[in-house]
Amino acid sequence: MATSKKSKKVKALHKKLVLSDSFPLVVFLIILLGIVITTFLVMNPKDVGVPEAGVTTPKLYVGLGNNLGEVKRYDMITKKWSSLGQQNHNGINKAVQYGNKLYFGFNDGVIRTYEPGANPAWKGLGDRGEMITSMEVYNGKLYVAHMSAPGTGEKMLESYDGSTWKTLRTDANMKTITVMRAFNGKLFVGYAGSFDHPGQPPYGCYKFYISTNNSWSKEYCPLANGFTAMEVYDGKLWMGDSVLNGNIITTTTGTDVVLINDKPARGVLVFRTYQNRLYTSDMDGVAFVWNNNTAKWNNLGDKGSQVQSMVTGYGDKLFIGDSSGVVTQFDGTDWTVAGDWTGIGNMVIHQP
Repeated sequence: MATSKKSKKVKALHKKLVLSDSFPLVVFLIILLGIVITTFLVMNPKDVGVPEAGVTTPKLYVGLGNNLGEVKRYDMITKKWSSLGQQNHNGINKAVQYGNKLYFGFNDGVIRTYEPGANPAWKGLGDRGEMITSMEVYNGKLYVAHMSAPGTGEKMLESYDGSTWKTLRTDANMKTITVMRAFNGKLFVGYAGSFDHPGQPPYGCYKFYISTNNSWSKEYCPLANGFTAMEVYDGKLWMGDSVLNGNIITTTTGTDVVLINDKPARGVLVFRTYQNRLYTSDMDGVAFVWNNNTAKWNNLGDKGSQVQSMVTGYGDKLFIGDSSGVVTQFDGTDWTVAGDWTGIGNMVIHQP
């Protein structure tokens, strides 16, 4: 039987009413889905990347020392920060660039890499052992040091060529590797040395490694406490410790040691060469610059909490990150705050 015109109009009207009633519900569901996705990325953004089409300029990357191991990136042109996500590992202790990738070493021994670009990506390199204490690029390879003590079965020092890991031989005297620096074709490795005297702290010792013939130098122990900083400046390698009235030495070959008479009152935590001058900071966050003419450290004032990292290579600025989370930049004259986060673990500048 043919459908009447009145019946068709009723059905059309009913359909219209159903659609109009459903529309708010559809909009609500779309908004709800967006909130869920956004919340997931904020709460668990371990693989979040921030695209950079055509990476041609350096950027500052800050690894936080909190339990979530978050990484933030700073754009000095826009003066804006962006989060690269929480890596859900216990604090970032070291960071370095190797090739085009950034390597972040965590307190729990995990290493993760981040490659900036149009399709940024995080990648885990697994648990390498105990706390990552130092990372340094030397002769085309990345060298990674661990806190592990000999006799525990853990690796102390490894090299990585981008695909393969190799454990390097270390001896029983190398208690804990604290800092490394490539200099004059050698890899200098600073560590807490032998306990020669009961009740006394381990000595500040170093050896240097030459990869071309896979050889180690003999042990040198010129300081009374373990090394905390190494930097190349004025044709020499500078090395220092962080204890009260800590000492600083220099060497040109590794076999010669010269003691610097002047020293910061609260030891040395970091060194960094900037604008052909050597900067350092002590346990209290006071910054100093070395004066070659007077052979003394000039006090630049208290820059906040204990400085964890100093980096250069971005916009001709010296960046300082302290334990309270403040990032300060210095242009040779003025100090300005670039950011304030929760505890700086380490910083690195990515060079395209």
